[in-house]
Amino acid sequence: NNNVHAVSAATSADTAEGKQAIENMVANLSAEREQLYRGIDRRQLPTADTQVIDLVGMMFEYMLNDDDIPNVAKAELSRLHTPYLKVAIIDKRFFSDNAHPAHELLNGLAHACARWVFEDNLDRGIFPCVRKIVTRISLDFHNNLDIFPEMLDMLHASLHDLDNKAAVIEERSRQAAKGKEKLELARQCAASKIEEAARTHTIPGAIRQMLGDVWRDKLMFIYLREPDAAESDSWALAVQTVDAIIWSVEPRSSTEGLAELRERLPEVQKQIELAFETLSAYGNSSNDSHLALIRDVQQAILTAPVKKPVLVEAADEPQQPEVPGETLENVQATVNDPSEDETAPETLPAEVQAAVNELQQIAFGTWFNIQQDEDGLPERVKLSWYSQMSGNYMFVNSMGMRTKVWKQAELAAMMADGKAQIIRDEHRPLVNRALEAIRRMLGNGQTATA
Repeated sequence: NNNVHAVSAATSADTAEGKQAIENMVANLSAEREQLYRGIDRRQLPTADTQVIDLVGMMFEYMLNDDDIPNVAKAELSRLHTPYLKVAIIDKRFFSDNAHPAHELLNGLAHACARWVFEDNLDRGIFPCVRKIVTRISLDFHNNLDIFPEMLDMLHASLHDLDNKAAVIEERSRQAAKGKEKLELARQCAASKIEEAARTHTIPGAIRQMLGDVWRDKLMFIYLREPDAAESDSWALAVQTVDAIIWSVEPRSSTEGLAELRERLPEVQKQIELAFETLSAYGNSSNDSHLALIRDVQQAILTAPVKKPVLVEAADEPQQPEVPGETLENVQATVNDPSEDETAPETLPAEVQAAVNELQQIAFGTWFNIQQDEDGLPERVKLSWYSQMSGNYMFVNSMGMRTKVWKQAELAAMMADGKAQIIRDEHRPLVNRALEAIRRMLGNGQTATA
């Protein structure tokens, strides 16, 4: 346990100290083997057993060089070195039989630690379970291999629980991102629709504010609640009502126009009142005060003298007195004008374009290694969601919690710079990789590395 705490502190403090801690663990493994040899007469130990002891040592040293396993987990797993020396001597099938309980358990522990150990919070993932398993084997294993199937079941149960929790959290993260994006789309569509209706009309300031506030919110709620959104009957009624309000409050520039307003206004007022009632469930429901405002303005238009028309450019906004609160101009400023985004496509460097092409084909659930800070630890994250609207890629950690969001161009640039790397496939089991590396090492006279 002291070794674990030391490695955890070293890892979080400085990378060089973390590397030194790994070297210390390798030295400790060698010391454990030497202590074992001192307790027996090597001349009486079968050559095969001597080779097994050395092979287990090299296998654990390989594990210590695996970059995917956090250092704190390496320190914990290295406590299994001596028990596994006993396993390998008792049952030589440990190395060759992938279904051997001890073989399978070591593979499972290494894989679980690579994904589920969080060095910033060891209580959150699989580490507590790993510590229980390691402690139980260290204390209770002597020569009965039955303990390994039991510990394997414990590991599988804990992993199953973590997987289920992560799936639930990830789905919540994904739904939250989708909801936030739909809300933004609803806001933009509502503001754009009101701006479109009011653009070429002269509207009293108080009515402009009401449209940019109350009726924008109604359109937003309709967009969010109705399955057909902007294609729904409620949306159509709201847009028609906005048009009717604007028509009924715009100052008339001719006697004929004023006469038409006076003739049609009673019916239009009924339509507006009915729409307020029908749409009262969407947004602000202060119908009486808003209807009173509209009637006051309508009455003022009826009694006002006819004004001669003033020619203005279609794109210009009519001059209106300032009113407090959010105005239609404020709303328009927050809406993305598609024409402003239609710029010539930027020519990307070849390596960035290649990354963009790869991202366009990538599947959800793909894991990435991200290292934005050279001095920091790489972060293992999973692509959980892509937004067709914003072009954002959302990533979650092993626990399903949202961690990063990048635009496609940003992520592609990181991939081209080597700061973001796709994990092509899950690693083959630790024991198999270790044995292959040891064979290569013995053939080349080098040290086995992960």
